[in-house]
Amino acid sequence: MLRKTLVLVALVMAWLTAGTPGAQSVGRFAVTAEPIRVGLGNLGLCIAVDPRDPKGIWWWEPGASGCATRSTGPDVFPANEPKVSRTPAGAAAEFQLGTHDLARPFILVRLVVDASTMRSADTSHEVGLRYRNDLKVPFELPAPRVATRIGLDHIPVAVRDLEAAQATYRALGFSLKPGRPHDNGIRNAHVKFPNGAGLELLTVPAAVDPLSTQYVEMIRTGEGPAFLAFHDRDLPSLHAALKAGGFAFHDRGGLVDLETPGLGYLFWIGDNRSPTDRPEHFAHANGATGLAAVWIATDGGEALRRLLVTLGGRCERKQVPAPDAVDALVVTLDEGQVVILPASRQLLPGRPIIGASFGVSDLGATRGALGKAGIVPRRAPSGADRVVVEPKDTHGLWIEFRP
Repeated sequence: MLRKTLVLVALVMAWLTAGTPGAQSVGRFAVTAEPIRVGLGNLGLCIAVDPRDPKGIWWWEPGASGCATRSTGPDVFPANEPKVSRTPAGAAAEFQLGTHDLARPFILVRLVVDASTMRSADTSHEVGLRYRNDLKVPFELPAPRVATRIGLDHIPVAVRDLEAAQATYRALGFSLKPGRPHDNGIRNAHVKFPNGAGLELLTVPAAVDPLSTQYVEMIRTGEGPAFLAFHDRDLPSLHAALKAGGFAFHDRGGLVDLETPGLGYLFWIGDNRSPTDRPEHFAHANGATGLAAVWIATDGGEALRRLLVTLGGRCERKQVPAPDAVDALVVTLDEGQVVILPASRQLLPGRPIIGASFGVSDLGATRGALGKAGIVPRRAPSGADRVVVEPKDTHGLWIEFRP
């Protein structure tokens, strides 16, 4: 034990005095041997620290060979607002890291460095170190992403009175498919489309298991969307893609839950299409033809973006009406889009899903169905090619109809 301590002390002194005449050099830069998680979900970064430089911090995203290569560029990135200070054990370092999240554009990354490890003070993730005399890190594409194809499936909407909610959605011009009895007392009805996507209106009389308990609490705090389901017709490929991306999950007989903090409102199923689906279930008087997009307001936008891109989504930042004009991240999936908004747009605290957008064949039919029911859409700019119904008229979510 004493010998190990003396070796570590010698390494620290050699590192801190690297470049001093007569000193034994172990390399100027302490570099993470593998990506370290710093607070952006499961995203790991490669980080280099020079303890002799008060601003000596650099970072990059790993290539296929890990931190020995980079997949970002054109070079390693100097850290934003870097601060390095020496400590008896090595060095303390911190910097600001951009997040691509409108609500939280930066996070503060704090690191503790000794002779052999680097640890995130925020996530407690610790990795080993390698030493380098330069930061000429070669470019290498990241490991190939496991191919999988996901689409929007359905949004469970928790309501107090299922019969009243069904009447509301019929008035909005949707056809409804009756639900089935559940052992835990959940009662439901479905707005469905041919690919299995849609809405699930549901209520529960009492808390008898973890899921019904969760719904009872949600209904107590307010009606509205509870979860978002995606479908993937090839669940083994989904498993492989999630594992490759570092996302923890649990498969409960074909229902895949995420165990990643901040993303627990998402789940996957293989196929929500049913032999009991009938053409009349898809014949919506408002002209709706499918679930086109879901609006999610969250302070975990970067983690959500990374998850969806890992699963094959294509991301772009643009201004969208949701319901008012806002800069958002829009991730296009194999079927449908996810619009990532600032958490300030949440209708209920802690409930990130705030809206659903439906494609329609004819906005005239939409306006006609709403007018017949006496439902007044939200006022839109003249000539707007969309119809929006407010949450007070839908049991807790924005509903948009668009061509």
